[in-house]
Amino acid sequence: MKHRQLTIIGALALMTIVGLVAAGLRHPRPAAQVPLQARLLGFTNGVQGAVCSSLWTNYAAFIREWYASGASVAVFGITNWQRRPIILYPCIAFFDNTNAARSRYETLLLNAPTAHGIFLRPGQWALARVAILPRAGPGRARFGYMPDYYHFLPRTIEQARGFVTRKPADFHNEWLYSDVIAP
Repeated sequence: MKHRQLTIIGALALMTIVGLVAAGLRHPRPAAQVPLQARLLGFTNGVQGAVCSSLWTNYAAFIREWYASGASVAVFGITNWQRRPIILYPCIAFFDNTNAARSRYETLLLNAPTAHGIFLRPGQWALARVAILPRAGPGRARFGYMPDYYHFLPRTIEQARGFVTRKPADFHNEWLYSDVIAP
């Protein structure tokens, strides 16, 4: 008799937990409290340490041009104000200070520890060192990031949310722009 009661109580507890998880997956994700911002901290020449060794080979021409122009680096401070971890991509676009549709040139995040970029937990900040071409004139840097879907648990939760809502998983890139900088 006691065994049967424990089995019923355990089954009810399990169904309650499954119901709460399913209800939580149906609700949309909360929006970020404050949007991310890339704040220019200053300029420097050259890099300390090695540039990420896993950069793509199609950036070799840009790296040569960057070294020839004096190896200028813009240093940005970026804080993750989102409620979830993010990954800041190592490829950055440099735009005119107008609302241009095409970037003036593609540049690199020099201090990315891997080819995936910089991993930022909620509330964590990082220095982003970006290679810039001084003769390009004033403009804005556009950083790409996405919620951390490279790790198993966040990706699985997003896939489960898509399964429950009968919509594909929402894996997408997001953008943040710096203020206008004049190298």
